[in-house]
Amino acid sequence: MRDRRPARDRRQAYDRGLEAENEAAALMERLGFTEIARRAKMPGGELDLIVEDAESLVFVEVKARTTQADGLEAVSPRQQARIRSGLLAWLAKHDEDGQRAANKSVRCDVVVVAPGAEPLHIPNAFPAHSGDF
Repeated sequence: MRDRRPARDRRQAYDRGLEAENEAAALMERLGFTEIARRAKMPGGELDLIVEDAESLVFVEVKARTTQADGLEAVSPRQQARIRSGLLAWLAKHDEDGQRAANKSVRCDVVVVAPGAEPLHIPNAFPAHSGDF
C-alpha cells in the first residue's frame, strides 16, 4: 500500500522515527546493551534496533507516537508476526552456526517514545518465537 501523504509529512514522520530510534538506542545502552544493528532490512520488513548483552539478544520495535498509550497499541499481531519473521531471517543470516541464539535468550522488546515523557521500555513485549530456533 502506497503512502499518500504529502512528501513533507512523510519526511517529518521519517525524521521523528530516526529521533525515536536514537532515543531508544541510548536507553538500551544505559540499560547495559550493545547495539548490533539498526534498521536491518530483512524479508518482510525492517527491524528497528537489535541489541545484546551477555544474556540476551533483543529485537527492539520502536514506536514514536503522540502518547505512550498510542505507541503500545501500535504493535499489532500482524506487525508482531512480521518482526518474528524478520528476526528469524536475521538469525539465519548472522547466526549461521546457531550459537548466538543457543547461548542467549532471544526476545522482542518495545520502546515507545512520546513527547514530554521518558522513553517507555517494555521487555518481552511479545513472544519472539513459537518454537525453538
